[in-house]
Amino acid sequence: MGKPLGFLAVWCQFAMTIFYYPSLLAYVASTFAYIIHPSLASNGLYVAIVIITVCWAGVYVSSQGTKTVAGLSSMGLVIGTLIPGTLLVVLGMVFLAQGNPSAAPMDSSHLLPALAGLASLVLIVNNFLSYAGMEMNAVHVSSLKNPAKEFPKAMFLAMALVLVIFILPALAISWVVPSASLSLTAGVMQAFDAFFGHFGIGFLTPIVGIALVAAALGGMLTWLAGPSKGLLLIGRSEGYLPPFLTRLNKHGVQQNMLVAQGVFTTLIALLYAFIPNVSSAYWILSVITTQVYLIMYVLMFAAAAKLRRDAPRPPPRLSGARADGAVRTRRRLLDRRVHDRLRAALAVRLG
Repeated sequence: MGKPLGFLAVWCQFAMTIFYYPSLLAYVASTFAYIIHPSLASNGLYVAIVIITVCWAGVYVSSQGTKTVAGLSSMGLVIGTLIPGTLLVVLGMVFLAQGNPSAAPMDSSHLLPALAGLASLVLIVNNFLSYAGMEMNAVHVSSLKNPAKEFPKAMFLAMALVLVIFILPALAISWVVPSASLSLTAGVMQAFDAFFGHFGIGFLTPIVGIALVAAALGGMLTWLAGPSKGLLLIGRSEGYLPPFLTRLNKHGVQQNMLVAQGVFTTLIALLYAFIPNVSSAYWILSVITTQVYLIMYVLMFAAAAKLRRDAPRPPPRLSGARADGAVRTRRRLLDRRVHDRLRAALAVRLG
């Protein structure tokens, strides 16, 4: 594929985060609004202020090193994703079991969404963003004891969890929140608020809101540090970026690059202050994010196909000392013969 295309792929992964942060933080702002005052969820000025404030706080945290980011991201996954997602599905099932009608039709004729031409295509493409980012885990392969077995298992497990987390809670939301009143940014909190109100446990709404905010912030920190690191690696090695952007701070973090992300995110966040409908601004930024990210995926799959063609079959497995010697020999040959090609192709995954 070549080094320039490898850099383009990493650049697309980095550039899409500039549009992704405002949409993600708009969800944070709307969720946090249910903790202080639900009417703020549709206030564009409030959403813009929260986006700018949280974005710069994230830039500061990410500039302190990867240990801080890893700890906050792991905490957010469990507290703000797995537990609330399970709770939402359980509440939805109990809600239906009590004989309450579903806000969405649940018959076989509504199993598939109605197609409406290009509008439906845009909706489908935008949903790709929900399942994007799996390739970023490839950077952790070297930390595994047996990557050939452990990494595929981890990827399939992650794929199953992603499908369960995105499909079942979305169904639960549709059971209690009518589509006409569903907010793109506050839909999850609308569902929890309705369920908690139905079961008489409304005091849990702020607690769940805090947990969801923690999960979103953890995800933001992961995306803030990852793509910029991949861009730094290939930008410094090939000289595609000015030295100012590739300069590291005392923690070994590309702080100037993070600051540049913060500046552009701040400018884009102002859209929420001028576009009257918060959901419309969220939708526009989500679509732009997906379109930029899909360019990276096209390049990544093309690179994978090319590598598969150049090396169609893996070498035979050996055992004992012969295996150790063969592994070392293969590594030397691989480094010498295809290092440049792999660096361009795998740069996409180094975020």
